[in-house]
Amino acid sequence: MSKAKPHTTLSAKNISIGYKDKVVVQHINFEVYPSELVAIVGINGVGKSTLLRTLANLQRPLAGEILLKSKSLEHYTTTALASEISIVLTEPSASKNLTVYELIALGRQPYTNWIGSLSEEDEAKITEVITMLQLEELKHQKCFELSDGQLQRVMIARALAQDTDIILLDEPTTHLDIYHKVQILKLLKNIARETGKTIVFTSHEIEMSLQLCDQMLLLKPTSSPFGKPKELIAKGSFNDLFPRDTVSFDAQTETFRITK
Repeated sequence: MSKAKPHTTLSAKNISIGYKDKVVVQHINFEVYPSELVAIVGINGVGKSTLLRTLANLQRPLAGEILLKSKSLEHYTTTALASEISIVLTEPSASKNLTVYELIALGRQPYTNWIGSLSEEDEAKITEVITMLQLEELKHQKCFELSDGQLQRVMIARALAQDTDIILLDEPTTHLDIYHKVQILKLLKNIARETGKTIVFTSHEIEMSLQLCDQMLLLKPTSSPFGKPKELIAKGSFNDLFPRDTVSFDAQTETFRITK
């Protein structure tokens, strides 16, 4: 007997995204599941961050519907949503003067009492994610003292401390060298596998995403193919991503090549 497919954690039903009356991308459809690492990729300015903010309910879709565990996103209260979705944006943290421990502790805000004090359960969760991301030696350091790679791990830890089933990250490998880019993406993949969480991130690292992700959304203004990397490659979805007289996609090596 075949194993039953898990229920979707997050899905988009023919949504359009943008600002006010300006549509940036339309006809976006996807379904993501527990334990999946999912990348949203595309050219600069196509709307990757806008989509991520829309999925987090920081702005509304211009059309269509987003479902969180089969329930429309707009039917969730702010408090209920904070226990389901955590988001890490690219804006510089206004909390860099906090220690690593204090910044991670902010992830427990949806669960703390009215005076914001941490319970034993809160402290246990914070300790758990500090251990998971190997931040023990850094937990008393100020965040402004950290490298970009270390700070990114702390921001991921804060999202994990929030203990949501879905984690959204905007460009988590920005400003990192290739070693630390790979390190962060492999860390995210392991977290998804070990915790059962769904992790969705935007990225310019298309080749790395092809190697590491379970599913990918290739954001384009008119059509946005979604599926497993091998399926997207087989369909030729990456062939017209960039002007062919500049960059072409080699399906055999799964890499982009400069057109000479």
